[in-house]
Amino acid sequence: MLTCAIYARVSSREQLEGYSIDTQLELLRKYAKEHKYSIYDEYVERGKSGTSLNRPELIRLVKDADNKAFDMVLSLRIDRLFRNNLDRRKLEEKLKKKSITVVYIHEPDDPKTASGKLSRGIKGEFAEYFSNWLSENVARGKRKRAELGLCSSNPPYGYRLNKGKYEVVESEAEVVRRIFDLYRTMGIRPIVDELKGIKSPSGNEQWGQTTIRRLVSNPAYVGDSYYRRWKFERVYVDDWMKKTRITEQEPELIVSNTHEAIIDRKTFEETQKIMETRRFNGVRKPLSEFWLLGIAYCAHCNDRMIANRRRRPEGLIEKAYRCRNKACEGNYINMGKLHESVIGELDKRLKNVDFKEEIKRYKPPRKIIAKHGRVKKEIEKNLQSQDKLFKLHYKKAITIEQFRKQNNNLLDELKGLNKLLEEVQQGEPPRVSSEEVMQRLRNLRTLIEKAEHKRDLFSQIFDKVFVHRSPQRFKKNIMRKIVVKYIK
Repeated sequence: MLTCAIYARVSSREQLEGYSIDTQLELLRKYAKEHKYSIYDEYVERGKSGTSLNRPELIRLVKDADNKAFDMVLSLRIDRLFRNNLDRRKLEEKLKKKSITVVYIHEPDDPKTASGKLSRGIKGEFAEYFSNWLSENVARGKRKRAELGLCSSNPPYGYRLNKGKYEVVESEAEVVRRIFDLYRTMGIRPIVDELKGIKSPSGNEQWGQTTIRRLVSNPAYVGDSYYRRWKFERVYVDDWMKKTRITEQEPELIVSNTHEAIIDRKTFEETQKIMETRRFNGVRKPLSEFWLLGIAYCAHCNDRMIANRRRRPEGLIEKAYRCRNKACEGNYINMGKLHESVIGELDKRLKNVDFKEEIKRYKPPRKIIAKHGRVKKEIEKNLQSQDKLFKLHYKKAITIEQFRKQNNNLLDELKGLNKLLEEVQQGEPPRVSSEEVMQRLRNLRTLIEKAEHKRDLFSQIFDKVFVHRSPQRFKKNIMRKIVVKYIK
């Protein structure tokens, strides 16, 4: 007896329109009974969109399929499982590898035949078309409401929705004014600490930094309505699971003075200017300058140390490592000081190594030498074949079509061999004299400064670097010592 999994879904909109999960389940159970299938489990999604793969029951179904818990998946129609045709093909291919078939009982197409595949593809495209059409209509309606000064989205913190208009909630508005006032003199992280005891817009005990950043940049607080729509693209991971990322944004629409303001325009504009100065010129600085990320640890709580940048009152940006554990009173160490200390430790260790003896014992791996020779021989053979081919063409012993075809094949082969030779040569350590090694190591700092990928270099030398702070609590930026563990 074959085992089946039953999948049923309705979106939030379909729930409002009276679509029933119970009806789907009843029909699917009846189908399984008529065909004498045993039901392994029922996967039911309520209020979930078919355009998203981030559905708990669908994810659970795929995990069970990976364990080969059933032989087939039963669903009412294609649009119950998916509203995107590429998603459908990705999942069906993934399940096919596990010898699991997908059956849509109201659309009984045989996926093993050419006509069945075509029929499923057409129905999948129609399901996707309907979803896109509906999304465009909803977006058009929201934009029109924004143009009329009506609000169609969830109200921001500090407001409630009343007859299509934002109405001020005074208790929350006081918190909004306080956040704008604090932002003038302090960064977002200290504001999070100041708001302890006040529930966030999502009801959490602690406010998120992103929540505060969005709040102080929201034009709704000066009495303006706005409409903004983002476009996304899919990125597939693990054969079918997708992530979405923003690719572009439709032109923003702002309608002024549609509701009561909580913040005056002058304060809001000053806040935007302050925010702009704190963006580090609008460019997110790369973390490559923090060479010890991933290997630097706080010696007091054994947690990782992370990169930290902060703007000092005089305008300079201070770079440091700090302990990731907020509960730890621990380390806040200047980046340059820690780098110098680690280079000093490495310098001491290298002075105790006899490089002349190490180089004498070095021999290139035999496998690399043998492979290098084989690839070179293959390249020589290829070039000889090309010479023969040109002679045949010159004597008109082969047609122009035969010449072109064979020549293209030889050129493709030569390209692949040259790439392979390059990989083999990269895998072979460079041969240098002991005098050259000693000359380079005499100035270790210059050698490190010239290295392109310093972070990678350090991670190949060190396993962990433990940072001990000064025993005086008020001297957090003073380092007592470091303990390094090298990779064996």
